[in-house]
Amino acid sequence: MEASVSQIVNNSEISHETEMLRLAHNLAAKPDELHPLTGVDASTLAHLNGLLQKMQFDHSLVWAKLAKVASFMPNFINAKIAQDILGPHITANLSYHLPISDVIAIAKKIRIEFLAEVTENMVAEKGAKIVDHLPLDLLKPLVRKVAERGGFFAIGSFSDYVKLDLIRQLLPEIRDNRHLLEISRFCNKKDRVAFAVGLLDDQRIKNLLLMAAEIEYWDEILSFGRYLEERDRVRVKDILQTLDQALVTKAKEIAQGKSYWAEVSYLFN
Repeated sequence: MEASVSQIVNNSEISHETEMLRLAHNLAAKPDELHPLTGVDASTLAHLNGLLQKMQFDHSLVWAKLAKVASFMPNFINAKIAQDILGPHITANLSYHLPISDVIAIAKKIRIEFLAEVTENMVAEKGAKIVDHLPLDLLKPLVRKVAERGGFFAIGSFSDYVKLDLIRQLLPEIRDNRHLLEISRFCNKKDRVAFAVGLLDDQRIKNLLLMAAEIEYWDEILSFGRYLEERDRVRVKDILQTLDQALVTKAKEIAQGKSYWAEVSYLFN
C-alpha cells in the first residue's frame, strides 16, 4: 500500500479539489464538513488519503477470522447476513479474505443496489483481484448502478488496478459523458484514462471535449493527452480543431498553465 501512497504524492498534477473529494469519501463525510482543511495543500491531502486507506488493512487478522466463520455457512445465508446485518462496509472488508469462488457465489445472490454499496466501500487496490474475476453479466449492471449512484470515486479507483481488458469490456456501460469525466478525475494512472479514450469513436471523443468545456473540466481531459498513442494523438488533435475556436483557445490557456504543457502542446500546433 505504501507504493500507492507514494504514487499519489509524487504526482505533480495533484488536484486539490479531487483530493478533498477523496478525503470526504474516505471519512464518509460531506465535502462541506471538511471546510477547515481547505487550506491544506494537495500533496498533504493525497498522503492523508493514502494513510486512511492503509489503515483499513491493519485489521486484516480480525476480518480473516470472521471470513473463516462465514466459510462454514451456505452462500445464500452469507448473502442474507451481509445485507440484513453486516452492512456494506463490513461486507467489503470480509470479501478480501474469502475464496474468490465464494465471493462470486455470494455476489450473485445480493441485490445490485447493496452490491454497489459494497463496491463503493472497497479499497480498490485490494478489491481489484475480486473484480477481475467477477463474471461480466454481473459486472456490467454493477458498473451501471455504481455510476447511477454517483460512485465515480469507486470506478475511478478500480480503474487504476483492474486488468486493462476489463476496462475495454466495461467502458461501453459508462454512457454519460459527464460520468466518464468524473470517473477520470479519480483515476490516478492517467495512462489508463488515455487507453480508455483510445477505445472511443470520434463522435464520443468530440462529445467528451464539449462536455469538458461545458462543465469546465479541461484539466481532466487534457492531462491524459501526454499518454495517448500516436494514432489517438492525431485523432484527438483533429477533433479538437473542429470545435469552436473560443473553446480551443480556452483549453490552450488552461494547458499552458500546467506542468504537462510541453507534453500536450501538440494538440494545439
